[in-house]
Amino acid sequence: MKLFHGTSLDFGDGILKTGLIKKNQPTYDNVTNPNYVYLADRITCAMQYGHKKALRSETYGQDFYVFELEIIEIDLQVDFDEIGIFKESLGDKGESIRKLNEIYTVENTLPVIHSVRVDHDIDVKIASGKYAKVPSAGIVDTYCEDIRRYNLTDVELAKVYNSLVWKNC
Repeated sequence: MKLFHGTSLDFGDGILKTGLIKKNQPTYDNVTNPNYVYLADRITCAMQYGHKKALRSETYGQDFYVFELEIIEIDLQVDFDEIGIFKESLGDKGESIRKLNEIYTVENTLPVIHSVRVDHDIDVKIASGKYAKVPSAGIVDTYCEDIRRYNLTDVELAKVYNSLVWKNC
């Protein structure tokens, strides 16, 4: 399955140097469990996470990276961190998660929260990885439009994807 991982410039440079997206990395919040690598099925979600990692005071305004990876579906796990956030939220997303009655699978949560996780490091070469460096300036409007309601169509998401310069890992 094609998935995306967003991260800061420093962490992205480390990924390119080692060839690994490693779990147990410092998080940008106190919600994310460091024992996992988090992935999104929407490029805009990965952009949001990468931008957030780049918003620390020492890296504010820096560009960030988005990685595109092919991950074997059996490796994917439910992102319980996001479930906890969405479960308490108002609106359609929260309602969709609550309707699952705490029976969560990748198949029934990914279309709602657009995030999954794996419990191992990811070798970007094995995962047919590509990466793009994304400029922080002006990017907020690009991903925020989609993050609020996930309302960008596949064609619009493809335009976002194609607006970036992708390189093989």
